[in-house]
Amino acid sequence: MLGADTALDVPVVASHEEYFAALPSRRKTRLRKEKAQYVEQGLRTVVRSGRNAVTDDLVVLQAQLRAKHGMSGDLEQVRKEFFDIRDTVGDSVVVVSAERDGEVVGFTLCLYDKDRNELYARSSGFDHDAPGLYFALVYQEIPAWAADHGIRRIYFGTSTYEAKRARGCAMLPLYGQLRFTAEGGELLHRATALQALGETRGLEALGATVID
Repeated sequence: MLGADTALDVPVVASHEEYFAALPSRRKTRLRKEKAQYVEQGLRTVVRSGRNAVTDDLVVLQAQLRAKHGMSGDLEQVRKEFFDIRDTVGDSVVVVSAERDGEVVGFTLCLYDKDRNELYARSSGFDHDAPGLYFALVYQEIPAWAADHGIRRIYFGTSTYEAKRARGCAMLPLYGQLRFTAEGGELLHRATALQALGETRGLEALGATVID
């Protein structure tokens, strides 16, 4: 057990208004509050697609997010990664961004599989001085765009399972097989088994079905 991917299914609807109208009342209340906070900050949503949607302001926000979470925030490394995406699968890129006075203050870079009508949220970056921005942009603005464009499922990746489940995501367990043959392999095996047990218990507590 490696963890879980998370996915939000989008029903066939005529518009995003119809999609949100059909949500359970508790989720609608949560989304309404997050949207109000989003609007009060003067934010508006802009969606760009294709190669030209990958710009340097996205690189800066992603680098800042990585640094905040203790990862490498090297701008050149992030720039190379993002521009490699642009140069290889640029036609599949969709960037959903929150802007204020023409400045991008938050974004999620997605990859759009038109053959499967699925959207993959790959990378994000946010100005953390804008409270509520992340939840409103990712779990309201992206599904709204998806509902208007016939997308049936959105993948939001691993981690933060409880927050994603509260916003309607399903947990899709991920499995793998690891083999350690070098010196110290038995210790690594035990550590991995304990980590897998922790992931299993956490996912089961959220209602996911995990195969032993």
